[in-house]
Amino acid sequence: MKPIHKFLFGFLTLLLLSTIGIIIHQDAKKRQQDQNISQLIENKGENQLIEKYTRDSVIHTVFKDRIINNNPNEKQLALGKTYADSIQKALKISIEKIDQVTKINGRLEAQLALQTKQTEKGQTIKTHKDQYLDLTYYPDNDSLRFAYNLKLNEARYSDRKWFLAAKQNYIDVYPDDKRITINGLKSYRIKEDPPKRLGLGLSAGYGLGKDGNTMRLVPYVGVGLNYNLIEF
Repeated sequence: MKPIHKFLFGFLTLLLLSTIGIIIHQDAKKRQQDQNISQLIENKGENQLIEKYTRDSVIHTVFKDRIINNNPNEKQLALGKTYADSIQKALKISIEKIDQVTKINGRLEAQLALQTKQTEKGQTIKTHKDQYLDLTYYPDNDSLRFAYNLKLNEARYSDRKWFLAAKQNYIDVYPDDKRITINGLKSYRIKEDPPKRLGLGLSAGYGLGKDGNTMRLVPYVGVGLNYNLIEF
């Protein structure tokens, strides 16, 4: 086989393999997008609950993070129509401009021991105070005054079940006050734009060059147009 034929055969083989790779990659991407839409519809605006675990007497609630495409339909599906409409009304901007949303549904439940005290005016009151809650009950007029310091933590991370598995994204929500429990989460964030496949750049380095009948490494500088067929 002549060298030119070998070159053409190799080029065509590479082109065929690249085309097959692109088709497989695009098909997998389409199936993943369809699966994501199905999950958004199935969860009805709620992030999927993965697990609950306790550490240092505080309950951590782990949800699946939702990273969606930047389009209004997916944003509305991620939050549910009612909540999406309420956000647009509250912020007075369209959902197209909202890149990230997080709504945490929690509940504070506690049984408190009240201390009876006398004020400077001789009024009897009952109080409770800790690092989060400051409460005063006035029996004379049957009224209650309280202030609460609410502190919630939200940590986002990614993990794999094993080193070749697909990366999964999670949100771990937990309170500082162990009397609070997390009951639900509505959240999304926009997927980062992939790098552009086509680019024009300056390149420099060494390459093989012919000096008479001898091939040797020679330095070069040039401008090149490149296109990434498959991205990893």
